[in-house]
Amino acid sequence: MAIAMAPGLTRIISFEGNINAYIPNDILNTMAASNMVKNLSSSWGWSGGPSTTTDAIFQQMAADGQSYFTASGDRDAFTVGASSVNGVESSSRYPQFVHAGRYGAFLGDTTLATLSQSLATQPGQMYFLSLWLDNPVAGSGEIFQVRWITNGTVTTLFAITNPPAMAWTNLQFFVTAAGTNSTLQFAAENQPDAFGLDDVQATPLPGAAFLPLTRGTNQVTLAWGAATNVLYQVQVSTNLFQTNWVNLGGGFTAATSFLSLIDTNVPPPHGGRFYRLIVNP
Repeated sequence: MAIAMAPGLTRIISFEGNINAYIPNDILNTMAASNMVKNLSSSWGWSGGPSTTTDAIFQQMAADGQSYFTASGDRDAFTVGASSVNGVESSSRYPQFVHAGRYGAFLGDTTLATLSQSLATQPGQMYFLSLWLDNPVAGSGEIFQVRWITNGTVTTLFAITNPPAMAWTNLQFFVTAAGTNSTLQFAAENQPDAFGLDDVQATPLPGAAFLPLTRGTNQVTLAWGAATNVLYQVQVSTNLFQTNWVNLGGGFTAATSFLSLIDTNVPPPHGGRFYRLIVNP
């Protein structure tokens, strides 16, 4: 999953066995001994699932904090002692499970399984979550959920059961961290086929606050720090005690880390006019 979840990955370590004496457990033992490598995968797998000996190697990996994905370049991944259908797909083999780049996550377990990513967070900080989801085949026995776990509190951000077949869809959320570590978790079950999951991002949001105003003749320039792909709406009012704030122009979907807007309907001497900034996913 590491490549699917971290397209900016810069280092990959390769483990190779003897092609004339192919013994998978020898390679797995070498992987387990290299416990500084935390995310492991292979392009090969087993028919019928790993053996008891292989399970013991997987348990050692788990004890050392390593994650292992089998047949990630082909189709499936194995859980301990059994076969399952979660893994990483390549765009050349199964393009329907890759939104962008070369790899995407394939979530096709026949029971509800979870994929979690721990994040270092700042208490009180708001984050913008974005992910892409598709469902090539509709049918019964399909569940997909997005959960945000922070300071022991689990919040279900999105949940869908037996959705129709759907093309790549961008899901966006605002979340707030309550501790120094938070977890983004996906739960999926797809008996007919699989969900595709790709391009997952968690971006800290700058505070929704204006920079110092710049005044001109009958106009005011408003500027603020922004997070890309987030929608911002400026509103204006002449009375802070009224609730009918008016949108100042249309919303802005940020493509950069800085946005600005000029209000050209400001009567002199720039008094009695108030602005606020609304942030939307």
